[in-house]
Amino acid sequence: MFACPRYAMALMLCASSLVYCQSVLAQNQDNIRACDLAAASPEDNQRPSDIPGVEIDKIDAHTDAYSSALSACEDAATQAPGNLRIATQLARLLGKYDGLEKTEAATRRLELYKKAAEGGYVLAMVELSAIYLNGDGVAKNAAEGLKWLKLAANPPHDHRKAQFDLAELYRNGTGVTQSLNTAGPYYCASAESGHVQAMVWCGSANEFGNIGPSDPEQAFIWYKKGAYLGDPLAQRQLGKSYRNGMGTPVDHYAALQWIQKANDADELVARTFLGDIYMAGDGTAKDVGRAMGYYLSAASEGEAHGQARLALEYSNGENIQLNLAQSFYWSKLAAESGDAEGQLHLGFLYDEGKGTAIDDVKAVELYRKSAAQGNRAAMNNLGEMLIAGEGVEQNVTEGLDWLKKSDEAEYDYAPYNIALHYEKPDKGFVYDSNVVAKHLLRALKLNHYRATDELIANRGNQFQKRTLQQLQVLMAADGKKFVRTNAGLSASALDALRSYLP
Repeated sequence: MFACPRYAMALMLCASSLVYCQSVLAQNQDNIRACDLAAASPEDNQRPSDIPGVEIDKIDAHTDAYSSALSACEDAATQAPGNLRIATQLARLLGKYDGLEKTEAATRRLELYKKAAEGGYVLAMVELSAIYLNGDGVAKNAAEGLKWLKLAANPPHDHRKAQFDLAELYRNGTGVTQSLNTAGPYYCASAESGHVQAMVWCGSANEFGNIGPSDPEQAFIWYKKGAYLGDPLAQRQLGKSYRNGMGTPVDHYAALQWIQKANDADELVARTFLGDIYMAGDGTAKDVGRAMGYYLSAASEGEAHGQARLALEYSNGENIQLNLAQSFYWSKLAAESGDAEGQLHLGFLYDEGKGTAIDDVKAVELYRKSAAQGNRAAMNNLGEMLIAGEGVEQNVTEGLDWLKKSDEAEYDYAPYNIALHYEKPDKGFVYDSNVVAKHLLRALKLNHYRATDELIANRGNQFQKRTLQQLQVLMAADGKKFVRTNAGLSASALDALRSYLP
């Protein structure tokens, strides 16, 4: 089926019949046109401007239209063997072939892509890279796949799909060293060229500082662009941005609308976010039953965030009946999926012996995994267990480092815990009034409940006199002057402390 010798005869006849030759050339153009219309890719930036392109998943090999397209591309390739666009499109169709000669078609496809890629046809480079990276009909060859992908992604070609695919490899660490800072610029270059899926990841790169300093406003712009172009992940992130006030003022109504759009497109994390909205009653009436329904729906389909949310609700017993067995079940599933919140919560259950037996070793392992993903609470808990030597060999230096990281991430427990270690020194700590006072104020600014109770409700009576003196010095530097008394902090001091609360 892959040869068409009649055209060799036709070309010989052209010499003796001008009319026949013109007919053959017209037929050739018709075949090229038919091949373009049936098999050109939307990502082929070298296709004719009036050809819209066809998504690969829209090509069905079990139809008469496919057979006609394959025949047209075969004929066009035979008539114009030097046309690299036609070679690429024929290879694209052969990738969908599902007949008896499937192995032959795969071999022919590889040959055509190689020919076109080596001839400089950019889309062929992109497709050839995917074949080698995925082992699609050939042995996997990451080096060969990366070679062609980088050639297409970088100048002078700057192909947007190649840039996106290369960014995906670096984000996931597939065949390369994982690097979000390498992925970010490729995502944004692809997004600038109009690749819709790249826009949300360019937004993420701006939000988390993977393409220069963190830029929430630029992140919001990219989420918005992707959302309006119909990308469900961008819609979810745009809704999240409105809900959290990231790069834009808080707008609970807009948050609900965009997250609902993403959920309507079956974006599973959006389903969990809807649960959060109804559980909190942000921009709508609080509806615990509806929230739990969203959580359960997402969790049952394997969405790890939803599983972690269920675990937390069952553990708290505030909005629903306490059920530690269910909390353990769902947090274990979330943790096994690599979810940082799930790892934190499962670690806490092992740490406290809730829903399971106490196991400090497992708790430390889980806290460490969660902390490595940037979870602030896990950093704090890991730090405390390292300092105490619970479930792990005692390491005060590493433990304090984790507490400091948690503090820098503005987790309210961390500065209070640091203050407490230096106020009542043990395990190698030495009393330091300046460290204690500084971290007490930080905890107060984060509205940590114990800092609030001990400094305001209990007037600071449990802290050493030098700590309160240093607290007065630091607050005076902030323009908050007050008078101390021998009976603890004065009324003016308490008023000054209250002014730090958010």
